Amino acid sequence: MKTDLLIEGLASDLRPVRRLPGTARRTICWLSPLLLASATLLWGLARPDTFQALGQEFERWELAIAAATCIAAAFAAFSASQPDRPLWMSYLPLPFLAAWLVLLTAAMSLETAGHTVSFLDFIPARSCVLLLTSYALLPMITLTVMLRRAAPLFAQWSAILAGLASASFSVVMLRLSLFHAPNLMPEIMTEHIGSLVVLVVVTGAFYKTLFPRRSSCPGEF
Repeated sequence: MKTDLLIEGLASDLRPVRRLPGTARRTICWLSPLLLASATLLWGLARPDTFQALGQEFERWELAIAAATCIAAAFAAFSASQPDRPLWMSYLPLPFLAAWLVLLTAAMSLETAGHTVSFLDFIPARSCVLLLTSYALLPMITLTVMLRRAAPLFAQWSAILAGLASASFSVVMLRLSLFHAPNLMPEIMTEHIGSLVVLVVVTGAFYKTLFPRRSSCPGEF
C-alpha cells in the first residue's frame, strides 16, 4: 500500500476534537435542572414546619456545608476530566467534608453529654435510607452521563467525586423534606456520613463501568 493511500485511509476515520464547556458552566448546567426538579418535588414533600426547623442554627449550618460539598465535588469531578486543570482542584470538597464531620461530631457530643449512647442509637431508619437512595439517583445519573462525554483522565477519582456530590445533594434533600427530633443525632450521624461513605465506595469500585477508557473518548475533552 502506498503511503498516500495509507494516510488517506487513516484520516478518513478522524473526527475533530470538540472542546467541552468550562468547568463552572458544566457545573451550573448540571445543578440548574436538578434544583428545578428538587423544588418541584419538595413542594409536595416538605413539612409545614420546614422554615421553623431552618431557624435552628445546626440545621442551617449543616445544610450550607452539605450544599457546598455537593457543588465543590461536582466542580472537582468536571475539573478532573480536563487535562489543563491544576491537580489541587480535584480536592476542593475535602475542607467542606472536614467541616461537616466536625459539625456533626460536636453536635452529637453536646446532645449526648451525660447520657449513655448505645449501638442501637446509631441504627438509621429504613425510611430515611430509602429517601437518601432515591434522592441520590437523579444527580448520580445526570452527573455520570455528563462526565462520560469527556472520558475522565482520573476515572476512579471522578467517580468518587460524583458519588460524593450525589450523596451530599441527597442529604440536603433529606434535611429539607424530613427534619429529625433533636434527640436523634447518633442516627443522623450514621445516615449522613454513612450515605457519603457508601456511595463513594460503590462509585469508586465500579468506576470502570461508569466511565469509558480514555482511549475510547468520543472526540471531546
